[in-house]
Amino acid sequence: MRRSSESVSTDQTGLRLVREALEGVLAPEVVSQVMFEALEAQGDAIPSNEVQLVAFARGPLHKALLTRLGMQNASVASEHVVALLEAARMKRPPPPLPPSASVSRNRGEPTLALPAYSEPVEVMVVAGGGAMVSRLDAALGSGRVSPWAAIGVDDVRAGLRDAAPAIVLVDAADVPAVDVWTLASLLAAAPATAVCVVWGVELPFGRRLVQAARSVGAEIGWLSRRDGVEPLLDLIRSRQTK
Repeated sequence: MRRSSESVSTDQTGLRLVREALEGVLAPEVVSQVMFEALEAQGDAIPSNEVQLVAFARGPLHKALLTRLGMQNASVASEHVVALLEAARMKRPPPPLPPSASVSRNRGEPTLALPAYSEPVEVMVVAGGGAMVSRLDAALGSGRVSPWAAIGVDDVRAGLRDAAPAIVLVDAADVPAVDVWTLASLLAAAPATAVCVVWGVELPFGRRLVQAARSVGAEIGWLSRRDGVEPLLDLIRSRQTK
């Protein structure tokens, strides 16, 4: 069961095509990272129509690919995305996969000795809005993650009580409508199978929440935005068996 005071209704069809195009030439882990980073650089305006998607592929997505693959492979990968989007619009067969951009598809071992799930990982995102939910969904895909937003006190309480999320993710860059002491007390009562983590521990809300959690005995982990999104995505992937 999902509860939220704000529904996040974003058309992810185009972004799904973008992700699937990249997964044809890159390891899924790399795809998730560059998709998330590109969407964060894009801001709150999630691309939906063809013009916006092509601009996204040649702009923020291309820049995110550059930092990981270098100029040549980044250009090959982003242009492959553009070609697939155009093929989908014209209802043509998809273009062949360019071999020059391929990388290793090896996956790391799970990082936590906690229950893993064969279904999409339920992630309750405690934040001020739905931006993180959209980024996770676009970066990992609905087969890997099932995120929803918990914005207020009632959302968090209901989510912990009724939904039993595998991960409770507090986005310190998008401060929720819950004060740190109330949130820390709620997290102290989270199910034992849920991993509670703050993303952005170096930010004021993140620091205060970790301190409050320690005071009330809540088990909470933390990640720094300075380390990039890889640890966060790895945490989500570690809760899935496939």
